[in-house]
Amino acid sequence: MNAAVGMFVVAVLTFGFLATVVVLRHKRAVLRHEERMAVIEKGGLLPELDEEGPTAPRTPRVYLLRGMLWLFVGIAVVMLPYALYRDGRDTFFRLHGTTKPSAHPLGHLRIFLRLRFF
Repeated sequence: MNAAVGMFVVAVLTFGFLATVVVLRHKRAVLRHEERMAVIEKGGLLPELDEEGPTAPRTPRVYLLRGMLWLFVGIAVVMLPYALYRDGRDTFFRLHGTTKPSAHPLGHLRIFLRLRFF
């Protein structure tokens, strides 16, 4: 499989998953609204909005774990193109129509890392 096709498939699957999540949340909100409107029309008491149950209090540990997660995701996103280039599979840079590091947005990072560490 070509690298461009692989990246396209990943992008389509990611977009599809996110679109599905958004549509399902919207449908749940519409159903909740219709239910509440029906109760108001009949003159009944409205149920509580917190139907999902109580959530755990957010502690500093939760924030630390979330921060570490996003930190390592960011490191992976930054280092992946460099690792692909270093390994000799510079298809990431060829997809953008150039093999010159300075012509690519990540090229400056690539030059910096090469001069600084290698």
